[in-house]
Amino acid sequence: MKNHCRKLALLLALIVTLTTTLTATLTGCNIDKAGDATATPEPVIDDGTATSPATAAPDESPRPVVNGEDYDPGIELPEGAVYHPSTGHNYNVESKDGTVPLNADTGEFLFYIGDMYTYGDYVYTYEGDGMKPNSGPGWRVALNSDADLSKEEYGPMFDSICGVPVYCMSSTFKRAKNLKISPTLPKYLTEIKEAFRGCKYLEAMPVIPDGVTKMDDAFYGCTSLKTVTPLPKSLKTLNNTFIDCVSLETAPEFPEGLEKMTESFKGCTALKTVPAIPSSVTVMRGTFKGCTSLVNAPSLPSGLTIMSELFQDCVNLTAAPSIPSGVTNMNSSFANTAITEAPVLPAGVKDIAGAFSSTAIKTAPEIPNGVESMSGCFMNCTKLTAAPVLPESVNSINYAFYGCTSLVEVPAFPGKLRDFQHAFAGCTALETLPVIPESAESMQGFCENCVSLTGVITFEKGYFLQNDCTDAFKGTVKPIYITGPYPQQLSTFLSPDQSNVQILDE
Repeated sequence: MKNHCRKLALLLALIVTLTTTLTATLTGCNIDKAGDATATPEPVIDDGTATSPATAAPDESPRPVVNGEDYDPGIELPEGAVYHPSTGHNYNVESKDGTVPLNADTGEFLFYIGDMYTYGDYVYTYEGDGMKPNSGPGWRVALNSDADLSKEEYGPMFDSICGVPVYCMSSTFKRAKNLKISPTLPKYLTEIKEAFRGCKYLEAMPVIPDGVTKMDDAFYGCTSLKTVTPLPKSLKTLNNTFIDCVSLETAPEFPEGLEKMTESFKGCTALKTVPAIPSSVTVMRGTFKGCTSLVNAPSLPSGLTIMSELFQDCVNLTAAPSIPSGVTNMNSSFANTAITEAPVLPAGVKDIAGAFSSTAIKTAPEIPNGVESMSGCFMNCTKLTAAPVLPESVNSINYAFYGCTSLVEVPAFPGKLRDFQHAFAGCTALETLPVIPESAESMQGFCENCVSLTGVITFEKGYFLQNDCTDAFKGTVKPIYITGPYPQQLSTFLSPDQSNVQILDE
């Protein structure tokens, strides 16, 4: 009996020891409440992709931020959110009570073009390739149709939905005319289109995620915008981005890799400072058009090929920058500026139409062989006294010297020149013209109101197309004699009652 009691005592001691050790172990692992029936279990969201604990991988998919907390909707949406499926869902999709659609066989999320989420101030629309599921780049975000448009600030936006990124802000705050403070932008954005267009009270530009490659019309008409943030490293196009931002004095730093800057700062009348432009930029159409406070032009990138309307209407710009050797198009590039000296033109340029119109230049630059259009090139250059030598490649001088009231010298015309419409109209000091080549086809108003023009003008061809010679000498007052191989057809140049112009037989 004694041996039996001794064995029982030892067994009880062992049980107590094991119990104490196990309790200590559980406490150390912070799971001592595992058996507590009153403990609140952690919520589990079944998104149809769950795996066993032995094979589960950590979830590294991007998660949106809602009210400062990480959130991935899964099947269960946040309170107040509604899922609106498009009509493209097929029979194999389960979508009950507005929940996220799943493939009934695989449990995979299925998103189609036109699918929507509405939550808070915003509506998220899925962009896809027709009715192919999960084929698009992700979601674009805009204000909901019933959002309060009088607000000065709006709530946070999703970064992603079910692991699919919010990639595009398209006209997001375009209707929110009172917006003053931008929310944090979705961190997986790649495109911003008209996101803040017309937000005239927005003073500060939000931080732009580095993945953004396009910023088209992003801050168009933000007339109070003064503070800018660095442009994203991946940015390729800066088109119409800051048009009419009339309070902006300094442009943001431009990233290496930027390629196109079309009307980026057009109408930014307070802009004075422009950082260095990366050599990667090839197209600058109207980039600084109408920047009336710009006095010093930035150096142009070495890779530039198109600079049409680049500084047009920069009325206080006094000096032109050097033109890169690869430029082919300078259409209206310095029109209506205060430059007094034209830059050297690159050898490969082809289009200089309107390039120096309404400037104060006194001497025209040398025109490279290869230039084709000079239409309006020196229009209203009232201090220009001599036209440049025109290369054989030029085919049009329509309005090229229109209103050049000091012009007195015109070199011989090239043999392939076709279009002369209004080329010398209003050149009130011009007295003589060289021979008009046989290639000429259009002469409408080409010497209109040249009140000093006199002498003999020879045409190598005497017939033209329909009315393309109308009013060629209208407004001239001195004796003018026109001649050519077909004198009977030269009468097409004459306006009624223009007795100062006579036709001479050859």
